[in-house]
Amino acid sequence: MKQRKTVWISLVALVLVLAGASVLYARLGAAADPDQLTVFKDEAGAPAASLKQQEGSDAPSANTPSGNDEAEPSVNTPSGSDEAEPSANTPSNENEAEPPQASEDTRDEPLAADFTVLDTQGQPVRLSNYFGKPIVLNFWASWCGPCQSEMPDFNESYLMHGDEIQFFMVNLTFGRETKESATRFIAEEGYAFPVLFDTGGDAANAYEVYSLPTTFFIDADGYIVAKAIGAIDAQTLAKGLELLR
Repeated sequence: MKQRKTVWISLVALVLVLAGASVLYARLGAAADPDQLTVFKDEAGAPAASLKQQEGSDAPSANTPSGNDEAEPSVNTPSGSDEAEPSANTPSNENEAEPPQASEDTRDEPLAADFTVLDTQGQPVRLSNYFGKPIVLNFWASWCGPCQSEMPDFNESYLMHGDEIQFFMVNLTFGRETKESATRFIAEEGYAFPVLFDTGGDAANAYEVYSLPTTFFIDADGYIVAKAIGAIDAQTLAKGLELLR
């Protein structure tokens, strides 16, 4: 009798575990919410506040929305053996714009947080060097299912708007991810957008990225105008791009 009761309890526990896994999988694979774009603009059209001024109200938390994966908290810089192959699609330093100079009559909000990441050739790329041109900043990893689901739309958008909008597709290159695995994934999928590597977690920390994917839309003056946590669809991406015009 005791043995039968133990088996019954084990079966109930197994059912509960499977049910929980099913719910989690459904959440991660759910369609993007078209209203998930958080816009930092007032009615006059100027950014109401920067990311750091939101008092954490929109910061990623453990209760992440559907269509996203939690980013790995640990930072382990990969060895040089995972060097990625050079790519012609890396943002070119030849077109770097000087960061806008602050003045008394400019907006009071601080510029988007600056950071330095590496291109596929291992050269440093600094975000603020591209102020003067609208920027789409996306954090992703090859092991992230929701990241994979939104990438075709990002690639199509890059092919359409890459001359007028700078795409910063920042790979979280630590923990489970390496330059090799990220580069292999991009090559296998045939994506053309430039890929940058956050090997030390500096960029992720600067933007408080706790779940993947996360996307920021930064205007030509270097202000964050919108962000989205979780996978976004083509409609939401187009809405974010429109805010940059």
